[in-house]
Amino acid sequence: MSIHVRHARWPIFVILTALLLWACNPVPPKALFLDSAAWPETLEQIALVEVSYDRRYRPPPGLDLTAELRRELKQKLAAKGYRLLLADQGEEIYHDKKSAAELTARAPKGADAVLTLHIDFLFLPATLRERNPPPEAEIAGEARLVSTVGNRELWRGRGNGQAGGAAAMPIVFATRLRQEALADMISKLFATLPDNH
Repeated sequence: MSIHVRHARWPIFVILTALLLWACNPVPPKALFLDSAAWPETLEQIALVEVSYDRRYRPPPGLDLTAELRRELKQKLAAKGYRLLLADQGEEIYHDKKSAAELTARAPKGADAVLTLHIDFLFLPATLRERNPPPEAEIAGEARLVSTVGNRELWRGRGNGQAGGAAAMPIVFATRLRQEALADMISKLFATLPDNH
C-alpha cells in the first residue's frame, strides 16, 4: 500500500517542479507588431510626435503627466541606444488612429522615425491617507513607431505599470507612487523594441 502511495506522489512532484521552473523562467514579452524586414539600416533619432489620452482617463487638473512621460521615454530610449526628439504638442485627447503618413508629416528634420504614445488607462489615488485598501497607481498604454522613409510601421507595443498596493513599502509621497507606475509601464512597453547598439 505504501509503495502505491509513493508512486502516486511522483506525478504531483513532477508537475510542481515543472510549474516552479516555468515561474522562474517567464516567457519573454512579445511586441504587438514588429516588421524586422522593414527596419531601416540607420535608426538613431526618434521623434515623439503625439502623446494622447483616452477621454475617460485624462490626467487630473494641475498635473503635467505628459512631461513626466517624456522624461521616462527619453531615459528608456537612451538606454536602448536611441535619441528622442520632442515634437509633440502636449496633452491630446485621442480621436482616431492617424495614418502613418499623417504621423511622419509631423516629424522634425533629422528624425529617422516617429513615435506615438496613447494612454488608455489611468488610475491615480486621490489621497495617500487611505490604508484599506492601500493606495495604488496604475497606468497602461500603447506605443507605435513609424519610419520616416516610406511611412512604414515598424513596431507597436503595449505596457501596464503599477505601484503601491498591499505589497508595497509605506508610501509617503504621491509623486513617488506615480513615477514608479510610469517607470514600470515604460519599461514593459519598450521591452520589445529592438536595441540600437
